[in-house]
Amino acid sequence: MAARPPRTGQCRGCLGWGTLAQPPYCSPCHQWRSKKTNQPGTCRRCQFPALVTPEGLCRGCILAVKESDADWYYAPDDRGRDVQLTLIMPGLGQRRAMPIGSYRKRSDGRYHPPDWARSQRSAAPADDKRICPPAIPGQLLLFRPRRSLTGEHAARISARRLAGYQELERELAAYAADHGYTRAWRQIADGMIRLALAVRDSDGDTLISLAALEDLPHLRDTVAELARRAMLLSQEPMAARRPRFGPRPRHARSAWRAARPRERCPACGQAGVRLRGNLCRACARQAGVSSLGKDCSGWVQLSMGWPEPRNGLPSAPTDRPQSREQDRAISGHLLWPGQAPLADARRDWRLVFAMLPALPALTQDSAALLADFESEALAQRWTPGIRIHTTRAMRILLSWLGTAAPIPEADVRALGTAHRDVKVRRLLWFLSSHGLLDQEPSRELSADHAAVTRLIDEIPQPMAAELRHWVAVMRGQGRRKRPPASFRTIRNYLSYASPVLCGWREHAASLREITRQDVQAAVGARTGGDAHHLIVALRSIFRALRQERLIFANPCAGISVTRAEALPVTLPPDRLAGLLDRARTPAARLAVALTALHATQPAELRAILMTDLDLGERLLPLGRDPRRPQHVGVGSRVLDQFDGHVAAERDLFLPVHRLSPLARADTASAVS
Repeated sequence: MAARPPRTGQCRGCLGWGTLAQPPYCSPCHQWRSKKTNQPGTCRRCQFPALVTPEGLCRGCILAVKESDADWYYAPDDRGRDVQLTLIMPGLGQRRAMPIGSYRKRSDGRYHPPDWARSQRSAAPADDKRICPPAIPGQLLLFRPRRSLTGEHAARISARRLAGYQELERELAAYAADHGYTRAWRQIADGMIRLALAVRDSDGDTLISLAALEDLPHLRDTVAELARRAMLLSQEPMAARRPRFGPRPRHARSAWRAARPRERCPACGQAGVRLRGNLCRACARQAGVSSLGKDCSGWVQLSMGWPEPRNGLPSAPTDRPQSREQDRAISGHLLWPGQAPLADARRDWRLVFAMLPALPALTQDSAALLADFESEALAQRWTPGIRIHTTRAMRILLSWLGTAAPIPEADVRALGTAHRDVKVRRLLWFLSSHGLLDQEPSRELSADHAAVTRLIDEIPQPMAAELRHWVAVMRGQGRRKRPPASFRTIRNYLSYASPVLCGWREHAASLREITRQDVQAAVGARTGGDAHHLIVALRSIFRALRQERLIFANPCAGISVTRAEALPVTLPPDRLAGLLDRARTPAARLAVALTALHATQPAELRAILMTDLDLGERLLPLGRDPRRPQHVGVGSRVLDQFDGHVAAERDLFLPVHRLSPLARADTASAVS
């Protein structure tokens, strides 16, 4: 069947007007109809019946969205949008309608839209003046507004110059390195630091206040700790705010009216107060807040009249009796130095949380340590909720286990499992800083450290002991000081050398018995990169043992393994000649010659100008690394051809060769 002759008209598929190669469709629409994945339906964007993709878009809408309508991609709607009229002209290539794509996960761990969609969005401002504008110096703040900040606001002030940012950035780098946080966490923390400094400048302060930290969406405690380390945290207490929800004070007062008649409180000495659990309401409330209880007489803690927040101080006491500290007995489960456990058992602290008012009494050392913990919590500006819950958890540990012996880490972590409000990391940090934490060996070892230990245990003695000395030297604990190597590096070395070491145990009991011939035989049995990795690992092991004076000689001395680097394969001459014959224009021939002979990149080809040719030096510079400039030498015959081409606009073929900067003076003898 003969093909239909082209005719001029309107394409039935894309509604374009012009010469139709496959009447009544244009060539792209004819190919669009041949795809099996495209089925008849209604386009989601233009609401027109057509062949649509599995995404629900016709060909015209795909082109419109990818070129100028990315707003529909971010927020699709079914209102029906217009499609641009297309002119179909002979010789003018038509665009292919490729799938619009979806969000993909990038190297930063986040999902990003396609490149074409991001290119249509205007770049976010690096310093948006609308976000926390700095106050005029010396201007008094009439009232402090409550801000709702997000991570996007931090990105919009990424280029703002903030006083104190460099100090906080250094503290953040040290803090992240100490805790082993990831790069993504550091980016989030950096944004929170910028927001805190911006809020400080907007309030007209010189230091970061606690009220400014309340506006941050994340990592308030971390930013407070960093500001405290950098001496940028204000010591002024934060003004209390009236919460939106929560019981009003009259609820607590009505609960006390149902208690006993008015008597004298034995703790504070007040007369005519109602008692419950042998304490008045003020003393019972103070006993619930302070871990030491209320054992002072003659004074009552001042309290404000606004409602108490749910995560702050405790509400009205319950009907459970609250005993005083001096009336309680010391725990019979205190840890004592040298006491070995009869059986390893995990503690269940849930019952202890149920008996909080009746905890055992604190010893004198435990009470002093708990007071230090409360002082440290206040100095670090922990929030009231975290401070209260963490102090209660610390009191449980000290009252139940004491301070005479280090507290096992498993017991501290079990405390966090029993109650969700317990901050285990803060407890571990405080106990470890005071030498009262018995750390679990399994948690101290990283995955690489555990792998190194496992590989060494598989090797018999005394080789295993010698390898442990090598690990100590690699970690910077040898006779000579050296930067410690990571366990990842040690694991790689040991994985390469472990099969050889296990094979040597058949004829050698110690590494002292290994000779140069043994090393050469082991390396000679491998080729390429395996041989290179093996000799590097063995050289490290024997050099460290020789340094520690555990062996007499280094059997790896003088043994080297060369690796043959694979050179790039050039094009055969016949194929290169064929490419040059197919090039129709001088520019195409020049591009083929530079690409095939000198590996010139496409960006470098696009950057070459006619004015770049140095006729005096006969050099053509290439836009490579400015520190190591590259030039192409041009022969005399080529220059004559160039002059003739400029005069008569004839075709030009530039046979060129590479010259280094040192050979510029010798360009007269360049190969043409």
